[in-house]
Amino acid sequence: MNTLMGGYRKLPVDFHLTFEQIYGKVDGDSASVAEVVVMLSSLSKIGIKNNIAVTGSLNQFGEVQPIGGVNEKIEGFFKVCKKIDTVKGKGVLIPATNIDNIVLSPEVEQAIAKGSFSIYTMDTIEDAVNLLMGEDGIDFKGVLKVMENEMLKYTSVPTVTPKKKKSSSKAKVKEEVVEKNDIE
Repeated sequence: MNTLMGGYRKLPVDFHLTFEQIYGKVDGDSASVAEVVVMLSSLSKIGIKNNIAVTGSLNQFGEVQPIGGVNEKIEGFFKVCKKIDTVKGKGVLIPATNIDNIVLSPEVEQAIAKGSFSIYTMDTIEDAVNLLMGEDGIDFKGVLKVMENEMLKYTSVPTVTPKKKKSSSKAKVKEEVVEKNDIE
């Protein structure tokens, strides 16, 4: 996060996440892309598309790493979408390095062929943000800019304005006239 924001001085908050790789059926660091996207969304106040599932591991440089169980994850999301609602307009974002590992059921392949279900790929966190948060012409750099502006609300030192002495209406009018004359 600090690398994305340009150094430690820009982030007024600390995030402590552990991406443990245990190699179990559900455990692991496959949610690290999703977790970073959630942090970016929270800090920028830009929403995340809720029709796309995401899986992917990240290294310390923001590069997306391959994950295990890619077929099970794609088909699992497909089944959930089908059971709850519909698969139309839904999809899964996976690491590009996993694309050659995909072997899906005929049902999922048909949905993809019809264009009702999609598989997206990413190489970097930037790719994930562009897909999951990029709306209204905002891209990754735009999200970072919005986030930086939001951060300024919490890091800016408020300026102290000196108290003015109470004066009569005539004095205020004179001050305004002098100020206007000084400007001209």
